[in-house]
Amino acid sequence: MRKSNRGKITGVRNNRKNRGPKVSNRQPRAPMLNMRRVNDFRYDVRQVVAKSEINEDIGPSFIAQVIAKASRIGIKNAKIFVRDFNERGECSKDVSDNICNLLDRYTRYR
Repeated sequence: MRKSNRGKITGVRNNRKNRGPKVSNRQPRAPMLNMRRVNDFRYDVRQVVAKSEINEDIGPSFIAQVIAKASRIGIKNAKIFVRDFNERGECSKDVSDNICNLLDRYTRYR
């Protein structure tokens, strides 16, 4: 430690006792879409949608919404969205099961 011109000691660090307990600000990890493989996921989902009876006007919007929900909110909410899409009668159960399986395959905890 050195003295400054005014005679005060500088360079003293605050120890943990003065700062209080360490608090973690991190949120718990949640399953989300693996963003390194998002292009592969997009390709596979397009293949599933192209083979199905989903309307061609709704298909790209549906894929974009699934990717957005899976990457930002979580896989669970994306699966709920796909199941709701199935319940409304806009796709078959087989298509929704295939997309949910793809979501499981491209999941990463982050």
